[in-house]
Amino acid sequence: MTPILNVLLAEDPTRAPLRPFLREIPTVAIVAEATDGRVALPLIAAHQPDVAIVDTALPGLNGFDVAERASRDHPRTRVLVVSTEPELAHVAQAVRVGASDICSRRRPTVPRWTWRSAPSPRVTSS
Repeated sequence: MTPILNVLLAEDPTRAPLRPFLREIPTVAIVAEATDGRVALPLIAAHQPDVAIVDTALPGLNGFDVAERASRDHPRTRVLVVSTEPELAHVAQAVRVGASDICSRRRPTVPRWTWRSAPSPRVTSS
């Protein structure tokens, strides 16, 4: 039995995609993908992922709006906001809307939840 971290990926399709990177991680399963914030919210409700990775530059609803609604309506799902320009204002806004973490596309970092407060992965049969 392998622990799997179920991830919803909502990112702007014009930016460097995170999908190839995530697919290389054997314990990550991308359960749904969206390229629009309005589409991401119902997918979060339907799939109840462990983590929702949302881009700040999503069309429809931006990543901060998605993070705020997802954090409020689906507290079991951790929300990681991804930003091209994670200025202090973006960090403050991510905290204000309830995101679990924020990371930069320019300087990839390991999100804090991977070592401190990781969501409990679902165990699936292999």
